Amino acid sequence: MNIERHDSAVHVTIATFQDNSAVIALAETVNSVILEPHSETIVPVKIPKFYKGTTVILEPCHKLQSRFSIVGGKTVSSFKLLNPTNQTIYLNSKLQIAVAQPVNLRNIHAFKEQDQEFMCSVLDCENILVDLGINLEDTDLNVMQQQKLYEFLSQNRDIFVKDLSELGKTEMHYHSIHTKGDKVVSLAPYCQSPQMRAEIERQLDEMERHGIIEESTSPFHSPVVLVKKQNGEFRFCVDFRVLTKITEPLSFGIPHMSDILDTLVDAKPELYSTIDLPSGFRQVPLDPATKYKSAFITHKGVY
Repeated sequence: MNIERHDSAVHVTIATFQDNSAVIALAETVNSVILEPHSETIVPVKIPKFYKGTTVILEPCHKLQSRFSIVGGKTVSSFKLLNPTNQTIYLNSKLQIAVAQPVNLRNIHAFKEQDQEFMCSVLDCENILVDLGINLEDTDLNVMQQQKLYEFLSQNRDIFVKDLSELGKTEMHYHSIHTKGDKVVSLAPYCQSPQMRAEIERQLDEMERHGIIEESTSPFHSPVVLVKKQNGEFRFCVDFRVLTKITEPLSFGIPHMSDILDTLVDAKPELYSTIDLPSGFRQVPLDPATKYKSAFITHKGVY
């Protein structure tokens, strides 16, 4: 932009340019088109602005109805024109008849008869992904696989958590702590920096607010440590090493990896997936009769 001043007049010159990154273009007819009276015709169009293979949504121009008395439908497939009049209408080649805008393939969902009980709108799907912190921008999943993922997440939203407020727990097992003899583990809290004490208080408040922990008068005291994770956050841990030494061991048969691989080969899966339980230890409730042994101590008190 250049500004020139001549006496009391100011002349402003703004350089114009073509925005090649614009997301809207005009679709033109490829050849001349004849629309018979009371007919619907698929019209081939070309969109010079976009690369070949770009998926676009086509919306008819307003001049179709005002100038030719014909209408078109918004579509992501072939462009259709309807001639509801009693006259034959002729359209020239290279006539701009629709506005084209590229769309993301993962926002296009096929609806089948067997899916009538479930319909996930684009907005709902996007909200679920954002809510759960899932980003599919660089995914290797194709469009159909992404649609199945949307449906799975929508139908099972209640089993996925975004934070501790949605954390569930199993009712199939209550963990018991059986110790040897009558020895009590009673340790003092570890010394922490002011920053670490503040982080401990923050996590204590969060866990107590969501019913994961509660204040305790247990004689057992195990100290707390904070372990820094790769993302920079801190994992709240309890040092149960002394308690473990007096705890009766539990034995459980773990399957061999070779047996697991053989099972996968026999199943001939197309996809391999893993399931991770966030805060898995917090999803297993403690046996009311022995949970007092799991009490931990901080500078704020015992929980």
